[in-house]
Amino acid sequence: MDTNLIVIYSRENDFSKQIEKRYKLFTGKENLYISTVSIGELNAIIKKSNIGKRKQRKIAEMLEMIDRISIEHEEIIDKYGDIDAFSQGKLKLKGHQFSARNMGKSR
Repeated sequence: MDTNLIVIYSRENDFSKQIEKRYKLFTGKENLYISTVSIGELNAIIKKSNIGKRKQRKIAEMLEMIDRISIEHEEIIDKYGDIDAFSQGKLKLKGHQFSARNMGKSR
């Protein structure tokens, strides 16, 4: 799971409901994973953004449904590098018909 997706879901608005209706991420049928880095990012967002108790509870509930993984594995770090580079248009992937989209990270 991506940090931004957790934040979107915590809003419990029409957009998050549309995402859930289409992808059914939290039905219990999918194996969901979140990295320890994303958990740290969420912690920082909560502290910096003065997020209310309701959203904090929603985030905590979602995190209980998601398996935590360490990203101290070379393959995961390498794949993250691929995704980030591709999202900024710096890496071409063979056999894919989709275009790059920036992940919101600084260049």
